[in-house]
Amino acid sequence: MNYSRFEKYGLEPFGATPNELQMAQYRMGKKAFIHFGMNTFTDDEVGDGSAKAELFNPTECDVRQWVRSLKAAGFPLIILTAKHDDGFCLWHSKYSDYTVANSPYQKDIVREFVDACHEYNVKVGIYLALLDNYVNVWGTPANNDFYANQLTELMTEYGRIDEVWWDGAGAHPDNAWARWAEIVRKNQPHAAIFGAWGAAPYIDLRWVGNERGFAGETHFSTINLEHIEVENTKYLNAGVAGAPYYIPSETDVSVRPGWYYHADQDNQVKSAARINRLWFESVGRNSTLNLNFPPDRRGLIHETDLQNAIASHRSISEMLAVNYASEAIVMADSVLCEECAPEKAVLDDETLFYAAAKDQTSVNIDLILPEERLLNVLCLGEVVELGERITEFTVEDLSDGDAVEIFSGTSVGYYRAVHLPEKQYRHLRVCIKNAMAAPVIRTVELRLFRDCPEELPASFKNINIAELSSAKTIYTAQSHEAEIIFGGIYPFDTVEFKVADAGECTLLCYDGSKYVPTQTVTATKAGYVYFRFECPQFGSFQIKIQSTAEIVTANGIRVLLLSDDVIGD
Repeated sequence: MNYSRFEKYGLEPFGATPNELQMAQYRMGKKAFIHFGMNTFTDDEVGDGSAKAELFNPTECDVRQWVRSLKAAGFPLIILTAKHDDGFCLWHSKYSDYTVANSPYQKDIVREFVDACHEYNVKVGIYLALLDNYVNVWGTPANNDFYANQLTELMTEYGRIDEVWWDGAGAHPDNAWARWAEIVRKNQPHAAIFGAWGAAPYIDLRWVGNERGFAGETHFSTINLEHIEVENTKYLNAGVAGAPYYIPSETDVSVRPGWYYHADQDNQVKSAARINRLWFESVGRNSTLNLNFPPDRRGLIHETDLQNAIASHRSISEMLAVNYASEAIVMADSVLCEECAPEKAVLDDETLFYAAAKDQTSVNIDLILPEERLLNVLCLGEVVELGERITEFTVEDLSDGDAVEIFSGTSVGYYRAVHLPEKQYRHLRVCIKNAMAAPVIRTVELRLFRDCPEELPASFKNINIAELSSAKTIYTAQSHEAEIIFGGIYPFDTVEFKVADAGECTLLCYDGSKYVPTQTVTATKAGYVYFRFECPQFGSFQIKIQSTAEIVTANGIRVLLLSDDVIGD
């Protein structure tokens, strides 16, 4: 990072700072994921590698449709699952016979994808699973060579790649992380590496700690490596103020409950309003949004998925088109110098910024508009090249004379967008209450956001998500325990099943890293057991039932949403 343009003002970096690759990720804001492969044709989410290559047969595959449509929806980078855990390769790999070359489609989809991205001026991302259930050498020394060979193919035979995605699934203490990272750095020096677990010393981007699409209200890019290495979801989601490593997050989530296309999820696509909420809870919280669009068995991204994404992009773009702060009188009670005056932060120029006086860790910034404006969003952004500094801020409304606090927050980072009560404002004040070093602010924005109408997906009532094509139920411990993996993230508030005798039953929900006991009930006799509870805001993707009595497997388990007040996934 070149700090010369800051040195003339006496500004020095505070703590860990981003590299150029990370800054480029911030500027993109959002990116798209594409999960496409054998799972599309087997209705699986994670395949075991046993499905025959002949099953992969997209009848109308149009990779250019993916790219041009997602570009129209505002995604400057798209990541393709070149190979998922089942081992099926979307390119003609020399190191496996489980590839598109041996399918009815035969064409090299990675080649088609990269060429389409270059044609439409979209950046290219490649996901290469660490697991391969077909070749199945994971956890052995042979896996290091096998993965290095396939990674080298992808990094050397397809032109420019801008991101490499290493999933946490498949991480192993014996993985040759340094070797694999060197393959990327040597052949694709402009590619950011996303990763977790043992890859932590080599990555540019970290997981946000969930697959539900939100960064924490407090969300620092700085973090400790050990939090990444053990996938501590609490710290992945919040970061650590002043920690020694600067590794921004990427917030990955699917536009559907599953990562792969399933026809029975066509009426469960996230609405445009829901996608807008994802934007505010990721991009608007110092992260980047990575939204998944799974092509269907035709080989096309479904029309509903694209329509909702484009509608969302339109409403966010309209909001970002007008910054009412640019017409305000801007004042601050601490200024480093005239060239770093507060009005610089409201201009659309990344090279300009406002800096408080040295050692000043609290400051008030007043925005006085020439006339009342209808507003409902305020955005802030730090010059993170000099480090994340702000740890506490509030927003006050002085339009009616007295100062009324209307928002309080903690972290800011590269970009923070917050909702304000919608009203006519004339005078707003941003109060930096606490900072680890004198604040240096690039962005102050006042905006009006008009959301898309909330179109709820078809009712989940009476849909047993335990019986969807993507779901799997596993009974263990002589039918005293049942684990249900839904194959997607679903809201639910009711679980029912039958026991053969009296006993104590416990429901556990998976929080992304571990099972958490949710509720325990006692059956006084043989018969049905019911769990009713408040639906988790973002749902879950797997649960476990433990019972001292035998669970009657013949009747199956029902997992339902019966409440009416869930907006969602």
